[in-house]
Amino acid sequence: MKKLLLPLILLVMAFSLSCDDSSDDDSNPDQVYMVQFRMGFEPNTDYGFNDEVLDTMIQEGSAADNGASTSMHVGAWVNSNRRALIKFIPAGYVPSFATITRAVLSLYSSNVFGNFTIDVHNVVATWAESATWTNSGFQGWAGGIYDTAVISSKKVTTKTSSLTEVSFDLDTGVVQEWIDDPWSNQGLILIPADGTVDESDALFCTSEHAEEYLRPALTIEYRL
Repeated sequence: MKKLLLPLILLVMAFSLSCDDSSDDDSNPDQVYMVQFRMGFEPNTDYGFNDEVLDTMIQEGSAADNGASTSMHVGAWVNSNRRALIKFIPAGYVPSFATITRAVLSLYSSNVFGNFTIDVHNVVATWAESATWTNSGFQGWAGGIYDTAVISSKKVTTKTSSLTEVSFDLDTGVVQEWIDDPWSNQGLILIPADGTVDESDALFCTSEHAEEYLRPALTIEYRL
C-alpha cells in the first residue's frame, strides 16, 4: 500500500498544477521590441549583401550611375535637383503579425550647405542602384515615382567637416505596410522641399561607406 501511495500523491499534485490558472505567464502585450538594420552590421553581419539594402543618388541632367558611391547628395545645386533613394527590407526580421510603434531612418551627414528642409516620400516603383534621373533601372521615370504625401521632414543647416546624425521619424503606417505586404516596399526617396533655393546641399554617407557605423540605419520598434 505504501508503494502505491507516493505515485498517487504525485499524480494528484500534477493534476492540481495543470488546473491552476495562476501559472506564470511571461508574456507582456505592452512590451516593445526593437530591431535595427544596417548594411553588413545589423541585425547580423550578412544583412544587406543579398539586396536587403539599396541606396543611390539621382541627379537632374545627369546619367551617372551612383550606386557604388560612398556618399549621396540631397538638395538643389547649379539648377540641378539631387535626390537620394534608399531601401531596407525588414520582412523576415520583424514578425508578420507585429504592430509597428515607431520607425526611424538615420543618416550621417559630413557636410551641409544652406539651410533647407528635406522631405521623405514613399517610393511606389521598383528601382535599382543603377537608377538615374530618367530611368529607375526598370522603367522610365522623371526624378522618381513616389507618393506625394510627405512621411517625414527634417530641417538641416549649414555645417562643414563634422559628422552629424540626421534622423527622420517615419510614418509608421508606411512601415507597417512593408511588414503586412512586403511586395509593397519600394523604399524611400529624400528630396529638397518645395521652395529650396539653389546651392543648397546635404551630403550623406551610403551603405558602401567603409565605416559600418556611418552607414544608413533603419530602427523599428514594435509590439506583438
